[in-house]
Amino acid sequence: MTQHHNDNSNRPAFYAVLDIEMLYRLDAVESYRKLDPSPCEVIRYPFRATCAAALLTFSVVDGIFEFGSLHSWAGDDEPALLGALFDQLRMLPDHRLVTWGGLSMDLPVLRIGAARHHLRLPRQLIKDARKGRDWLHLDLAKEHHCGTYVHLTEVAVALDLPVKFADRASSVRKLLETGKLERLRDVPIADVLTTSLLLQAQLESHGELSSARAAQIMTLREVASRRPHARYADYLGRVEKRLSMEVLAEAQAFIASAA
Repeated sequence: MTQHHNDNSNRPAFYAVLDIEMLYRLDAVESYRKLDPSPCEVIRYPFRATCAAALLTFSVVDGIFEFGSLHSWAGDDEPALLGALFDQLRMLPDHRLVTWGGLSMDLPVLRIGAARHHLRLPRQLIKDARKGRDWLHLDLAKEHHCGTYVHLTEVAVALDLPVKFADRASSVRKLLETGKLERLRDVPIADVLTTSLLLQAQLESHGELSSARAAQIMTLREVASRRPHARYADYLGRVEKRLSMEVLAEAQAFIASAA
C-alpha cells in the first residue's frame, strides 16, 4: 500500500466533528411575517432552534489515528442542550471543529441560539476564529466545492462509505414530540460518523494520516460499541467487516506481488 508523507504529519492534530438537528420556531416566523411588508417565503436560519447535537472527537499523531469520544444530546430544552455542547467544546481547546455545511447553517444557528439564551460561545464557534495560523473550523462541504456544493450523501456514496442510516431529518419533530430521544440522538450521530470517515479519507490523501481505512474501521467499531442498542449497530458492524476484508485483500495482493 502506498504511503503518503507530509512534513506536518508529525504535528499532533485534534478534531471535533459536529452535527446538529434543528426545528423551525413557527411562532417566531408568524410574528415576523406580520411585521414585514414583504416577508421572505423561505424560513431562514434565525427561525431555527437546535433540538439535537452530536460531537465525535479523534486525534492524529505522527500519522497514527486515535479515537477520542462520542457525545450526543437531544431534547426540547435548547438552552440546556446548547450549554452542554458549548461546555464540551470548551473542554477541547486544541480541537479543530469540523462540519459538513456548517458555515451556511449549523454555525449561524448555534450563534443565534447563544444570543437568544445569553450563552457564551466556545472559541471554535466564533466567526473566523483562529489558533495561530490555523482556522478553528473546517467545513468539509467547502473543501469539496467545485463551482457548486455537493451533498454529504454524494461524496459518501462515491467513496462507498455509510451515510444516512439513521432516521431522516424530516422525522426529527415527530421523534421529539413522541419522546423518542434516543432515536433523535442517533440522527446527528449518523452524520458526524459519516463526516468523520470523509475527513479521514481527506487527511490520508493530504499525507496527514497513514491509513484512512484503519481509522475508518476503528471509528465504526467505536461508534457501534457506544450505541449497541441503536437500530444501525449491526449495519455498522457489517460495514466494518467489509472494510476489514478489503484491507486484508489489499495486503495479500501486495505480498503476492512482492513474492
